[in-house]
Amino acid sequence: MSGLSQKTRRLIDWVRSVLFYGHWMIGVVDQPIENAVHWTRLPPVRWIAPFDRKRYMADPFPWPGSTDTILCEICDAKSHVGHLAALKIGDGGLIDEMRIDLPARSHLSFPFLFRLDGVVFMMPESSASRKLEIFQWRENDGQWVPFVSLFLDKPAADATLFEKDGLLWISYTDVSDHPHDNLNLIYARTLAGPWVPHPKNPVRRGTQSSRNAGAVFTADGKLYRPSQDCSRLYGGSIRIMEITTCTPDDYAEREVNHIRPSAKAYTDGVHTLMPWGENKCLVDGMRLTFSPRLLAKKILRRMGLLRQSRM
Repeated sequence: MSGLSQKTRRLIDWVRSVLFYGHWMIGVVDQPIENAVHWTRLPPVRWIAPFDRKRYMADPFPWPGSTDTILCEICDAKSHVGHLAALKIGDGGLIDEMRIDLPARSHLSFPFLFRLDGVVFMMPESSASRKLEIFQWRENDGQWVPFVSLFLDKPAADATLFEKDGLLWISYTDVSDHPHDNLNLIYARTLAGPWVPHPKNPVRRGTQSSRNAGAVFTADGKLYRPSQDCSRLYGGSIRIMEITTCTPDDYAEREVNHIRPSAKAYTDGVHTLMPWGENKCLVDGMRLTFSPRLLAKKILRRMGLLRQSRM
């Protein structure tokens, strides 16, 4: 690409970022996660609900073992403050939703769910409050209770947990360093800790493939990490990284695939990819939407007349 083309592209991206905001929707892909290693664009997606200008849905994570329940972020388009919700989904789309209340007053998103030793846990993003906590699902009364605090003064974004070689690993982006340009690791032998920072943190740099885009998964005996490509705009596409080395002393990965957004409806971005059972995937798609009110807020914020409300 010529220098002129690069400048033109940067100008177009800047104008889009000023005039439009990203509106997200959750969808279902009727293919197993293993196929994602070979996608170049999202396959046909069944979006779970029609476009709603008042709110958007993103960051879908399946309830472990369930075929119809997921957790996600629902964000008010006016305040841009998100909360977590449990959604029931059928073949025809969204059936029901229920708000999830946690002891956190800030914006919540990315409700990473996992099961460990028969117990369900959730590790949501609350980077606006500079915390990262794991909550345990208490089945007897249907409540989320705090289990362990990982960070109490660090804005960790899109944290995911995986197991390798007898250790638990959590990868995350430190927003205080850069919102998209770093990947960090901590590890422990048990979920309660102690958690140890990797000596090579940040183990990855670059806006093309640092920030997580869903859970680490296995295909053909190899370990893959979906990552967000935020080089042009936040959540623009997904790059699949193969984790080739992950030890307490070293970490390495390589890019194996680049997945672009859906060709229909939500064509401007995709930033979550999750397996759902054996033959489905959860994704979210983004379309850029014009809002005079949000444009006015951006102008006031850049003039220093309006305080930023969230990270």
